[in-house]
Amino acid sequence: MSELSGARRVMIVDDDRDFSRALTGTFRRLGFEVESLSTAHEALESLRTAGPSKRPVLLLTDLRLPGLSGRELIASLRREVAFESLPVIAMSGAYSEFHDPLVPFFQKSEILQSLVPLVRDHLGALSDLQFLRRVSSRTGIPETNLGRVEWFDANRGWGLLRVIGRDRALFVNAADIVPSGQNQGNGFQFVQLHPGDVVSFEANDSSPRGPRAERVTRVPAGTLLSSEPIRL
Repeated sequence: MSELSGARRVMIVDDDRDFSRALTGTFRRLGFEVESLSTAHEALESLRTAGPSKRPVLLLTDLRLPGLSGRELIASLRREVAFESLPVIAMSGAYSEFHDPLVPFFQKSEILQSLVPLVRDHLGALSDLQFLRRVSSRTGIPETNLGRVEWFDANRGWGLLRVIGRDRALFVNAADIVPSGQNQGNGFQFVQLHPGDVVSFEANDSSPRGPRAERVTRVPAGTLLSSEPIRL
């Protein structure tokens, strides 16, 4: 049994065949299907022609590629709505650094050791945070005031938000959702949030019960991206 059940497809773009073979083997042991390509042009063609069920949940690209570079590949993907939320990891054996707040960078010498915990613990979070940053750029809402509903109990009226820049999820109470719940008949009807909803909020870090989100408002669906982040 793989460490990640239900995992899907990964694309690796690297012209170093030995390294690509090693990376492919690691992902397959994790339970992924792998498509390994040697150029950015091949990657773009494959992505653009693949149906939704064949699209990767993660792309790893070398920065130094023949023809179109890894940097150029990443820039091309960010210009296409269908792929702008696709999680990308940059890697290199030639460059010591790469600065992009949305793209983790690894030296090839360390990525194989870092890969299992990265994929197991952080791929979902990476996808969400990239998504929220793009929602922020399109709506003008500061990214620190945007969250994605991780869990919500409609019966108890509280839940958790995943928020950029916070190691832990932020508590949200139904009473802080705008518009707030109203008395209906003999009971109190909570406003319900659903996992995956994007909301804006004001953070209260001085609450005696710990950090919480207040004045929580759903971000209208029409202002979100047309492509949802792909989840494991």
